Amino acid sequence: NNISNVNVAGVSFIHVTSDNNNNEVDGLTGGIQNQVIYLINTSNRDLKFNNDSGTQQFLQDFDLKKEEGGMIMFSGSKWHVISKH
Repeated sequence: NNISNVNVAGVSFIHVTSDNNNNEVDGLTGGIQNQVIYLINTSNRDLKFNNDSGTQQFLQDFDLKKEEGGMIMFSGSKWHVISKH
């Protein structure tokens, strides 16, 4: 199951805790140019962000394993992965 167009207006931190079957994200919405979001995955599942889907798309597919974090930035056209750790 996928989650589409997560609204990130005014958001700088997303803490993923859900352990249901919605473990793929198809784009975001509400982001502004140069917005940076820190992501942390503390669910029991890996989380995948899919490119080429949703309103504000990701430059490339990427995933966050359990207990992993990352930073993304919106260029005004795509979300870019800055770091994963």
